[in-house]
Amino acid sequence: MNIIKDNRIVSDKTFATRFVRFLKDIQVNDPMSEEELEYMRMVAKSLLLHQANTATEK
Repeated sequence: MNIIKDNRIVSDKTFATRFVRFLKDIQVNDPMSEEELEYMRMVAKSLLLHQANTATEK
């Protein structure tokens, strides 16, 4: 499976949405993990925005 399809990062159109929702409910207990979680949330939101901006369907 190629993760880049039609100039999009992932071929599964629901991945970014599911990833954002998954990360929303994760709880961590230490500052280092919190920093990593915030980074992953930022990346997930960026991916979702990119997918929305490059979508050919509504």
